[in-house]
This record gives sequence, structure tokens and C-alpha cells, in this order.
Amino acid sequence: MNALNTKLLRDLIAMKGQSLAISAVVACGIAVFVMSMTTLRSLSNAKDNYYAGSRFAEIFTALVRAPAQVAARAAMIDGVASVDHRVVEHLTLDMPGMAEPATGEAVSLPEHPSTGLNQIHLLSGRHPEATRAGEVIVSEPFAEAHQINLGQKLKATLRGQHQNLTVVGIALSPEYLIQIEPGSLFPDHQRFGVFWMSRKQLAAAADMEGSFNNLILTLARGANEKEVIRKLDELLKPYGGTGTISRHNHLSARFIEDELQGLKTMGMIPPFIFLAVAAFLLNISLRRILTRQREQIAALKAFGYTNAEISWHFCKLTSTIVLIGSVTGCLLGTWMASGMISMDQAVYRFPVIELSTGMAIYLIAMAIGAGIRGTVKLPPAEAMRPAPPANYKPSLIERLGLGRFLSRPARMVTREIGRHPVKSFFTSLGIAFACAILIVGNFGKDSIEYLIDFQYGTAERDDARVQFFETMPARAVRELEQVNGVIKAEPFRHVAARLRHGQRSKHLGITGISLKKVTIKSFMDTFAENLLRMRLFNILFAVIIAVGVVYSSARIAFSERSRDLATLRVIGLTKGEVSGILLSELALVTLFAIPMGLLIGRGLCLLMAKALETELYRIPFLIHPATYGYSAIIICSAIVSGLIVQRKIDQLDMVTALKTSE
Repeated sequence: MNALNTKLLRDLIAMKGQSLAISAVVACGIAVFVMSMTTLRSLSNAKDNYYAGSRFAEIFTALVRAPAQVAARAAMIDGVASVDHRVVEHLTLDMPGMAEPATGEAVSLPEHPSTGLNQIHLLSGRHPEATRAGEVIVSEPFAEAHQINLGQKLKATLRGQHQNLTVVGIALSPEYLIQIEPGSLFPDHQRFGVFWMSRKQLAAAADMEGSFNNLILTLARGANEKEVIRKLDELLKPYGGTGTISRHNHLSARFIEDELQGLKTMGMIPPFIFLAVAAFLLNISLRRILTRQREQIAALKAFGYTNAEISWHFCKLTSTIVLIGSVTGCLLGTWMASGMISMDQAVYRFPVIELSTGMAIYLIAMAIGAGIRGTVKLPPAEAMRPAPPANYKPSLIERLGLGRFLSRPARMVTREIGRHPVKSFFTSLGIAFACAILIVGNFGKDSIEYLIDFQYGTAERDDARVQFFETMPARAVRELEQVNGVIKAEPFRHVAARLRHGQRSKHLGITGISLKKVTIKSFMDTFAENLLRMRLFNILFAVIIAVGVVYSSARIAFSERSRDLATLRVIGLTKGEVSGILLSELALVTLFAIPMGLLIGRGLCLLMAKALETELYRIPFLIHPATYGYSAIIICSAIVSGLIVQRKIDQLDMVTALKTSE
């Protein structure tokens, strides 16, 4: 090991606290990037493989009733590759332990299930037999919520007729990656399920023999999707067609696409914050190292080392710090991605989601780390220049005549900050980003609470909705008003419509059968764990940034001012008074950072709300006052950092610190 490598090792050991702090911040940024990109890649691969393997349809349409011959005419439309006509009916179920009925959607299976579109993935059991009445396959989320086993009997009502169902299988479907009842905003696995029956049995129960009320299609390569939809709507209009939609507007498919888009956003904004802070810390730390090592660099040059060799030495120093953070971030991000996939699997039901990392993700992550190193540009020749004389002018507060109200230690604090305003500002900026990350982490919770309150407290003021599958007379409303506990009943009509403006069109519909309170509870039960886990990640990352910035700044300040601090001890100041001077500077910088962090956090929340906005949903921009108060965690982090530095001050060797290098 040559002399420079030995020096490199000693420098890393000497600044191990700062090195770990900077590496931790780098690791956070890399981890968020790897987590987002790995989860994105894993979900995208799972979706593509599942759609292809199950022959997931590309066009969906519903109608009142049409003879089977109409499906053959649909298959003749230019651009259509394959057609599958089905019977789809709503049903209600009396489930044990539930006061209110559960609802479900019954979907017919083709005579030969392996030949149809939207093929189900059988997890256990078998397919229903056409000759046996009442045999059904149940969707996995509903089966899990009710602990349904094979052979279990269920009581259902379909088209006003009681049906005894026997569970013969449990399955998943690409059509219901996220299982949401039509007309609802959130999944409720306990109160809504999907049931697959043989075509013969369901058609008989729904009085649809020789007919269908649901059509799904795939398109030929190069087909004009809009033209196919237009012709299909024309064909089905006489049969009560309610409007044709593409896969892009299919509820389940749209949810997963929006999730993937959100992961792309997560892979860009948060890592940028972490890595910008890491670059700032690296630059500040390197400048301080070069300032302290002026004599050492001069000695190296005297022994014949060139500027290039010395530059390479400091390049290796910063590169080592970044490399440690990058590798740690890749490992941490992979672990976090596995947790994210587990959470997504509870919402989006894929048969298999494999953790798909890919060497490309790691290479990009390492390249990002190298980019951080590339921002550090300070030639060692600068360290050879004499240190500029210190500015001992009175601070602004003193010039304003307010100095007489300050104690001597307080005047020392204000003077030190006034002499290095740029350093103080960027230190505050780093802490402010930590505060901003906490606000961003709680922004999702605030928005969802507002969304629920607005949707179910302002837009929808009813407590329960009852849906009839056929048009009912006005007396049905009066009969509902006679039910014990009902204050008022208000009728509404379900209408499917397509809005058109020029070349643009939008398919809309209104429906309902649901209980408001249980819908909200189901949503919170489903997403509460995910929100809690993401909040914990944000708290952890924010604390790492705060500790990293404050500790690095305090450690550098201690190294630069150890002689001054030792002098103060010699002239009679106690350890507490000396510590108070340095820690007061950190306190002022931290207090200045908090309002700046609140503004930055608000801006980042607005940016994320816009970035995550989709046609399916919008994230309300709302931040509760309590979220702003949440930034107190940053103060706690600063206190911890200050206590660590105070221990260094208490152990200060005054004799060594007061030695003068000639």
C-alpha cells in the first residue's frame, strides 16, 4: 500500500462519522430509486405476462340482451381478431356474520374454458360442470375475507330468485386485478366478490338461453381501435348497448396503469432530493478537508507528488464514500421493493409477482452515484492558497445597536453565522429538505382523509344505496321509506352515456349498492398498513438526512474551531458554556430551516399531486396543520446530532488544540 492509499484509509477513519452520514444520505436516494424502479419492473412484467397468458380482452361492452348471432356479426368487424360473448349478472348473498347482504358479479365461463378470453387462473378446486346446478368458482379476495372452503354452500339471490351455490374452486382473473364493486371507489373484499359459473347454468338462472349481455374482443395487429368501438356501438345499439370501452378505460386495468405511473414519479422526485443533499454534503466536507490539510498537501507536493496524483487521491476519498452509499442503497432498495410488492399483492391480485431487479437498474443506480461524485469539483491547488483572513467585523445585529442585549456567547454565535452566511444557508437548506420529506410523507394521508370526507360527506350524503337490476315503479321508493330506521329515500336512475366533442369521447355511467360506513372502513383497513409503512420509511429517511446534515456541519465546525474552543476553555469558560456556543449555532440554523422546509414541502406536495394526477382520480392538494407540526421530529434529530458533537467538545484535548503549526 503506497503512502497516498495509507493516507486515504486514515482520512476515512478520521472522518468516519461524516463519511457514514454522507453515505447514509446517498443510500437513501439510491434506495428509493431502486425500490421504485424494481417494483415498477416487477409489476409491469407480472401484468404483461398475465395479460398475455390469460388472453385478456382489449375491448369490453355490455348490453341488455342480444341473440348469439350478433356476436358472429361483431366478429366480422374489420380489425377484430376474436370475440367471446358472455352472460354477466349481479347477485346478492347472505353471508354468515354479516347483518347486511354482500354483493357479487356472476360471470359465465365458456364451454371449453381454455379456449375463451379472460381465462381465469384456478388456484384450487376445479371448473364447474354444466350438468350440475349451482356450482361456482369464487374469487380469491372474497374467499379469503370469508374463509370460504371448497364444498361450502352459499345462499344467493339472482334476478329475484334464490339460488343455492356450491363452491368448487377458487380463482383469480385478469379482469379483476383489483376487485371493486361497480359504482364504488375502493375495494371491499368482504362485501363484493366475483363468481364464475358454467354458461349453461348462469344463462338458465338469468333467463338468457341463446343470448348474451356482455361481449369482449381482441384486436388484430394494426387495427383502428376507435373505429372498431364506433362500429360495435352501432351494431349493439338496438340491443341496449351501454357503450364500448377499451382496455385503457377498464377499471381494473386503469388502476394498475396508474399505479405504474405513480412508481415512475416516485423514482424521480424523492431520489433527486436525497442526492442533491448528498452532493451538497460532499462538496462542503471536501472543502473543509482541503482547508484543514493545507500543510499536508504542501508536504506531499514537496515529496514530489503531482497535482494529478493528489487530485486522484481526493477523488478516491469521495468516490469511496459514494460507493459505500450506492451499494448500501441498492441492497436496501431491493429489500424495500420486496416489501412494496407484498403490499401491492394484497391489492392487485396477480397469480405470481416475481421480484425483477435487473442489472440495468443497479447500473443506473451506480451511475447516479457516480453523478453525485461528478458534482464535487475542487482542485487541490486551491488548498495551497493561503487561507483568507477571518472577518472580525461586528455582526449585522451589533451594527443595528442590538448587540448590547446579547450576552458575549450570543454575540459570538451571531458573528460566526454572519461570517459564513453561505455555509449557514446551505446547512439550513439541507435540514429543510429533511423537514420537507416528512411533509411529503404525510401528504398522502391528509389527501385521502379529505377525499373520503368530501366524497362521502359532501358529494354523497346518503348512508346506504339500493340498486335494482330492472326499472322499478315509484311505489318502490315509498316502500323503502317504510323500512324501520329509514328517514328519507331518494330515487335515482342508472344511465350509461358517451360524451363526444370533436374526435374525443368519454364513456360515463352512474350506479350504486353499498353502505358508506363499511366502504370507508374497508378502504382504511386495506390501505392503512401500506400508508403506515410508507410513513415509517419517510420518517427514517428524513431523520437520516437531518442527522447527516447537522452532524456533518457540526463535526466540520468543531474541527475548524477546536483551537478557538480550547482557548475559551483556557480563559475560564466551562464545558457547558463552550458547548453552548457551538450548539447554539446549530440551533439557529435548524430553527431557520424549519419554515424553509415547510415551504419546500408544500411545493413538493403540489408537484407530486400534479404528477400523480390521472383521468381516473386526482389527489387533492391539502396539508393539515398537524402535518406541519410533524416537523418537530427534525428538531429531535438535530438535538441527537448536537449531543454527539457535545461529547467531542467535552473530550477536547486543549494542549493539542492550542499547538500552532509553523
